[in-house]
Amino acid sequence: MRGCVAVLLFLALHVQGEECHKRRFSHDSVVCVCDSSHCDLPGPAPKPGPKSYVLLTSSRDGQRFHTEAHHFTPTPPTDAGILEVAVASPQQTMHGFGSSVTDAAAIMVHRLSPEAQENLIKSYFGPDGIEYDLVRVPIAGTDFSTHPYSYLDDHLDISKFQLSSEDIEHKLPLLLRAQELSRRPIRVLASPWSPPAWMKTNRKLNESGELLESMWDPWSEYIILGDAKASEYVSGLAIHWYTDVDYPDSPELTHTHLLYPNKYLLYTEACVVQGMDDLRDSVALGSWLRGELYARNIIQTVNQHVTGWVDWNLALDTTGGPNWAGNTVDAPIIINPEKDEFYKQPMFYAMGHFSKFVPAGSVAVPSWVRDGGRERLHTAAFLHPEGHLVVVILNMDEAAVKVSHKTDFGAYASFTVPGRAIQTLLLPLDSTRTHPAAMYTKKTQEGCAGDGE
Repeated sequence: MRGCVAVLLFLALHVQGEECHKRRFSHDSVVCVCDSSHCDLPGPAPKPGPKSYVLLTSSRDGQRFHTEAHHFTPTPPTDAGILEVAVASPQQTMHGFGSSVTDAAAIMVHRLSPEAQENLIKSYFGPDGIEYDLVRVPIAGTDFSTHPYSYLDDHLDISKFQLSSEDIEHKLPLLLRAQELSRRPIRVLASPWSPPAWMKTNRKLNESGELLESMWDPWSEYIILGDAKASEYVSGLAIHWYTDVDYPDSPELTHTHLLYPNKYLLYTEACVVQGMDDLRDSVALGSWLRGELYARNIIQTVNQHVTGWVDWNLALDTTGGPNWAGNTVDAPIIINPEKDEFYKQPMFYAMGHFSKFVPAGSVAVPSWVRDGGRERLHTAAFLHPEGHLVVVILNMDEAAVKVSHKTDFGAYASFTVPGRAIQTLLLPLDSTRTHPAAMYTKKTQEGCAGDGE
């Protein structure tokens, strides 16, 4: 009878979502193809039971949120690495995960049919999708616009400040639909990509120009943390990821946290640019390595006090644009408007292994693997606001690794992390006793809900 229950639980979890329609291009893994009539969705996030845990896997071999439920065992395998999680040592409260609604992203989404648009927005924001709850919206244009512009292109005359057609026709409708579909509150971070060109030393929106000193007041809220008075009005620090690949083990984030412990750290822009990996293409359809780069960076930065991670473009075209400056890059979703379809990249699933299972209000806790697999596995762990434990595990090695975790009630979760795979592990916490995790998640959920932007 116990075996039957286990099988039924597995089946219930396995059929929750829509299946991926796989397509292979010229890279090492697959994309999932969506159109007006079909799109793979993982379904509602599963939860661990009192006597079982849930394991979700995406891999270079083609698994995408493959979901299994397993019962605990009384003893661990003798040849497994040991996953340790310090649930009683809470770190930062998470703000969430998401992407940026640039002009390019919003324009491309609206080049799809209404039905395909709906599938894309559901994929990111719906309760059956990966449930982004953090969105960056540029103030005026960026390089990912069809033309350079600001809201004050000529001079500082506030009466001429106005939104653009890109805002009215593309970005705002997309944001409003995302809010309608989401079951989570969506936080919106509005930030300028550049001051107006006439405020800068090079008179350009892009390249290496700096803000003119005479424009500090017109730019109004140009502040620095070194100014004690200005620091009172700063809640956190925004960080971009572009040199992280060159310095993967740098302790600078931890140093920054120690210098400014009351300021949160938030990654507000990340994308794979040419030269960041061995691939020469701006867009590499099916590149598993690029998904690994996302997952590894999220794990490394979360373990250094980062509270959230925002991808740069929600979606782009098959060339990595539109982009008036010629800075084409890759994105988690690539849109092919001629075929009215879009492609979910491995980066999309890498983001989803965090965003769907680590909502705002979750609390990061230290985690590590000792003994076998220590050098090959990257881990990040979180206390979910609903009281369970979430662990994301990345294996960038070709070989599979056996792992075992001893729960706080003495049983073992033992499983295998395939080679070149990302897993999300959902574990129950002991509800029969007052566990420190319950106290921390209740407090931080309330605190996160009240934070200002």
